[in-house]
Amino acid sequence: MIASHIQNITINKEIVLENGQLRVSILPECGGKISSIKSNKSGTEFLLQPSQTISNERDLQYGMSFLPPYAFGFDDCFPNIAKTTLRLPIGERDYPDHGELWTSKFNYEINGREKSCKIETNGVFQEYIFKKKVSLNGKRLLIEYELENTSDTELNYIWSAHPLLEVDPEDEILLPEGIRHFEVYYSNIQSLLKGDHLQWPINVRNVALANVQEPWKEIALKLFANNISSGKAGFYRKKSDESIVFNFDTYHLRHLGLWLCYGGWPESSEEKQLTVAIEPTNCDTDCLSEAIQQGKHTSLMPGKSNSWFFELCIEPGYGNV
Repeated sequence: MIASHIQNITINKEIVLENGQLRVSILPECGGKISSIKSNKSGTEFLLQPSQTISNERDLQYGMSFLPPYAFGFDDCFPNIAKTTLRLPIGERDYPDHGELWTSKFNYEINGREKSCKIETNGVFQEYIFKKKVSLNGKRLLIEYELENTSDTELNYIWSAHPLLEVDPEDEILLPEGIRHFEVYYSNIQSLLKGDHLQWPINVRNVALANVQEPWKEIALKLFANNISSGKAGFYRKKSDESIVFNFDTYHLRHLGLWLCYGGWPESSEEKQLTVAIEPTNCDTDCLSEAIQQGKHTSLMPGKSNSWFFELCIEPGYGNV
C-alpha cells in the first residue's frame, strides 16, 4: 500500500509517495524537484541532499545560476542546459543556467486511487505545458513525461534528466556492454580536452573514473555517449551493497550524459560537491543555440505533444544493466 500526502517542512511544500520499499519526496514549488529517493529497507538515500537548509522557495529567482544549496536532488533541465540566448518571435531572450524549470512552481494533483502524483507548469518565454506523472510500484519509481506545445510557433528544446546522486568513494557507475564510447564535453583535467574520445571504463593517470574518487582529487568531467541502443545504466552503493538502476526511452532519449564531480565543482566555491549524475537526454550538447545550429535539438510543432519515460529501480548488489 502506498501512502501519499502533502506536508509543510522547512525546505518547502513536500509531496511524499511511500510504500514498503521506497520513500520519494517531490517539491512542487522548487521546480518539481524530486528531492529524495530513499530505501525503506536499508535506509539508503540515493539522491544528493542540500548542503544547507532551504527554508523559503521564494529565494528561487528566474535566471539565477544553478549552484548549492539548490544543486541537489533530481531536476529536469529544459528547454536548455547551458545558459544561452535564443532568437524568438518576440525577440531575443536569455535562457538561464540548467533551464527554466528548476526555478518554476508546479501545480500538483495526487491520485489516491492510483497512488501517484501529477505535476505541471507552463513556459516562461514560450507557450508550452510541461507535465510529469510520478508513480511508485514496489521498488520501482516511474516518471512519465508529456510536453505540449500550446503556441503557434515551433518549440525547439533540449531535455536532460539531472539526478545528482548521493555517493561515497569507491561507489561505481554501471553501464551495459553497448555503452562503451564517450566524448568529452567538459573537463578540468588538463590531459582531457573537449571533443576527445574515450573508451569506458575510463582510466586517467591510473585513476579509474567509473569509481567515485576522493574529493581532494578535484575532478569534474561531463561526457556524452551518442546514439545509444541500450536504455539502461546504474549506480552501485558499496556501503549498503545495493544499486539504483535507470531505464529510459531510447527512441526519444538517444544519448547518455555522465557528470562526474569528484570535488571539482563549483569552481567559484571552496565547498565542492561529491556526486555523479546519470543523464539520459535527447541531445549531445548542453547548449541549445549550438544544438539548433547543428540540427541536434528536438523541434515540436504547434499543437503537438511529445511523451517519454524514465524509470528508477532499487536492486540488491550490483544492478542488472
